[in-house]
Amino acid sequence: MSYSWYKFGKIIYSIPLSVTGLIYLVNPQGTVETLTSFIPGGLALIYFGGVLWLLFGLAIAFNFFTRFAAWGIIYLLGAYVIMIHVPALTTGEHMNVVLFEFLRNLSLMSGAFFILSVEAPAHKKAERKLLGY
Repeated sequence: MSYSWYKFGKIIYSIPLSVTGLIYLVNPQGTVETLTSFIPGGLALIYFGGVLWLLFGLAIAFNFFTRFAAWGIIYLLGAYVIMIHVPALTTGEHMNVVLFEFLRNLSLMSGAFFILSVEAPAHKKAERKLLGY
């Protein structure tokens, strides 16, 4: 795979992450009911999530702590799935929307795993070069 295509793909991947963060920061009232219906935290939790999404998206796009950002995306989406989507699926609340969001988050999580799988060999190579073996 060409590195330029990989870099372009990372930038495209980071767009929905960053836009989600901006939406959470600019219009938190639109998401506060759906995201905090099963967990406490209210508006502060929405702002915190917005900052995380924005930082993770920018880190992926600009190749800044990419591996940490990918792990952060995986953990954040895992928390969303466990704390928001699974309870919503079990109660039957807004089934179509919840199922769509659940599948979307799984695909974003798989993208983060792909970034980790490509970044790992490059990280090992840089480590070996730094340590001199």
